[in-house]
Amino acid sequence: MMLFNCSSIIFRPREAKANKVNIIDVVETVKILADAVAHRHGIELVQVEHEPVYAWADSAQVRQIVMNLVMNAIQAMEGIGGRVTIRTKQQGLAVYVSVSDNGPGVSADHLSHLTEPFFTTKTNGTGLGLAICRQLAQANQGNLRFQSVSGEGLKVTLKLPLYLNNENQETV
Repeated sequence: MMLFNCSSIIFRPREAKANKVNIIDVVETVKILADAVAHRHGIELVQVEHEPVYAWADSAQVRQIVMNLVMNAIQAMEGIGGRVTIRTKQQGLAVYVSVSDNGPGVSADHLSHLTEPFFTTKTNGTGLGLAICRQLAQANQGNLRFQSVSGEGLKVTLKLPLYLNNENQETV
């Protein structure tokens, strides 16, 4: 496998337009859209219920990130089945959306490279999906965190700023 170090390449997503985003609505929309694909591959897609939580972010960009994370998890388990779980929570001044699977996981060597442009472990992947997700998360004052044990799955957590319900909310 040939790896390219192209971390200097910059993708320019449209400017984020932050508003109050109901994260539960975003997750439910992604689940509806991805359910048929998951089912076709023998994968159970589970949304863990949580009370409503609101982020200060661009709704379309958050939906794009979560959809990409869910589809990556489904693709990681093609042919072996399994479960993809989406969880949301608020902690402090942050909102977290985690997507975890019980697939093969990612080796420690690859874990730190997942958001590098053109790095991929997929035979048909471009290596752009997670790089773009990272950029979108950063454009919304957030970040992505990856946790994996090889052979036990991968958990990706998107952290976003909490909607504070005041007029002094920083614009993204």
